[in-house]
Amino acid sequence: MENLTEAFRALGDPTRLRILKLISAARLNVTEVVSLVGVAQSSVSHHLTRLRALDLIREERLGGFTYYSLSADEKAPLWPLIELARATTDGHGDQARLTELLRRREDVQTLNREAARARPVVAAVERRARDAVAPARRGRLRLRHRPADHRLARWAKQ
Repeated sequence: MENLTEAFRALGDPTRLRILKLISAARLNVTEVVSLVGVAQSSVSHHLTRLRALDLIREERLGGFTYYSLSADEKAPLWPLIELARATTDGHGDQARLTELLRRREDVQTLNREAARARPVVAAVERRARDAVAPARRGRLRLRHRPADHRLARWAKQ
């Protein structure tokens, strides 16, 4: 009975329900949730902690970020409450912002894949440039520095 009371208390917060609805749609990190919901990062972290305590969401560390996703499935006792949260109307425009965020994320991933494909070409060009300068670095070629007006320098020595 205590678990049910805690679940209703946790899901009674409208912001927490918005966060749960967003996380049920896509795997998100705290920064993304903050930008979608529009509340302070500390508040979002608190809400995520409460949802994680109920085992509704799970966290996964990836590339320096912690991503949150829905951990409950259809067999979970709180699944009907999750379904109710997902079925609520979006009066804040969260779904449109989420769609835009996922589109931008895909664009960035596409750019990163293209940059990864271009890296071998860039590395080869850099290697050629380094190899062209290498003999001068090893001392095989002596590059002398001459004063701006070397004739004046010669005249001063005489």
